Amino acid sequence: MNDKPRIGFYHIWFSLGSFKLKCIKTIDYVFGSMLVFLLPPQQAVPIDRKAIKRVLIIRPGGLGDAIFLMPYIRILHEKNVRVDVLCEQRNAGVFTGQAGLLNKIYLSNELTDIWTILGQKYNVIIDTEQWHYLSGILGYFIKADQRVGFKSRDLREKLYTDSVPYDVNAYELINFGRLFSKVMGDIGMFVELEGSLNVSKEAADWAAEQLSGQSVAFFIGASVQARRLTIEQSVAIVAAIIIRGFQVVLLRGVDVCADAARIEKQLSNACLINMVGKASLMQSAAFIRISKFFIGSDSGLMHLACALNKDVLAIFGPGQMNKWAPTKERHRIFTIHAPCAPCTAFGYTVPTCKGSFFGMKDISVNDIIAAIEDKLNG
Repeated sequence: MNDKPRIGFYHIWFSLGSFKLKCIKTIDYVFGSMLVFLLPPQQAVPIDRKAIKRVLIIRPGGLGDAIFLMPYIRILHEKNVRVDVLCEQRNAGVFTGQAGLLNKIYLSNELTDIWTILGQKYNVIIDTEQWHYLSGILGYFIKADQRVGFKSRDLREKLYTDSVPYDVNAYELINFGRLFSKVMGDIGMFVELEGSLNVSKEAADWAAEQLSGQSVAFFIGASVQARRLTIEQSVAIVAAIIIRGFQVVLLRGVDVCADAARIEKQLSNACLINMVGKASLMQSAAFIRISKFFIGSDSGLMHLACALNKDVLAIFGPGQMNKWAPTKERHRIFTIHAPCAPCTAFGYTVPTCKGSFFGMKDISVNDIIAAIEDKLNG
């Protein structure tokens, strides 16, 4: 549980990701660590769970982590706790889609939101960031009785009144459970991801209007290119579904619009519904919920499908299966168990295969198609 990987400049600048993101991570690594070193440590304070009325959850990062928080937010809501969330633009759609469970949603890139939140007072701040400093530093300066976060790095413990161990090999829902158990008691360790998300009637009706029969949702992209299937693999999977009389809904953001167009051009079939870059996150959720099952690589939408209680065919390459793979028996997981995998830790993906991404290219399409037949027949 205390196995703390070493991450330095090499991992920041040779990991897959945008130049902007690498600059932010460098700032966190250099200036964040310097500031935390200079800050006086927070003093441990016992948490009075009965007195908790207002909670701030800080969640930077992508969709997957945000989706994993929804079971805990739902329970806090049921306990009449007012929950605010401080998130990023890229994962805000998860929270805005479930706004009925939240009091306020703040964006970390909006200075007016930061100024507003600095004027608030909370019983507990829960920093769900697993590694970086900046979210914990911000939480340090927001008025609160207690602050909870991961002690994944030695200096991070100074930022919280109560820090909990982070297990780099555990299913992430369990790690989050350790955080929320400080607020919710033992119930925080026994939550289910399945059934934790809602889809609005408006989004559900819109998705139904786009289809003329039964469908399968297929996520063709991933934020990290090394986790994407090839065009040839995707075409074979789509064709296998269409030939069995089902429609296929392609899902993903604008970054793989070109790939979706190539798949569409090769198949040229009315049963292929290309929603890549066209459907919002909640509209994508509606397509997933209405579909018979979901196929996709390690991604936020894969976790979204689990949260919607759908069967999932999950395809893993360089990602951390023990941390992110669906856990229910009805789900199927495909991987070649590459000896170099995982090459990802705390959002840093540094491929050791020098760009060949063989982990995804060598996934057996025939095995996936066999699983598709089982699901369609079942």
